[in-house]
Amino acid sequence: MRNAVPLVTIANTYNVSIQELLCLVAALKLDLVHLANTPFVCATDFEFLSTADEIFLNTSPAEPAPELSQAA
Repeated sequence: MRNAVPLVTIANTYNVSIQELLCLVAALKLDLVHLANTPFVCATDFEFLSTADEIFLNTSPAEPAPELSQAA
């Protein structure tokens, strides 16, 4: 694997959590290698994160839309 870097480096670079990156690795079926209990990934697989804004969905409960709450 070329350009292999620790997953934590990618997380720090793009300001996302390790869990979000692991979900992304699974969803995109990217290569993940464990060496000495540290996950490594190909850095070029994550370059799109530099141009993406808020690609991860907010999983917190949504507040009701203002027009729906005023109609009641």
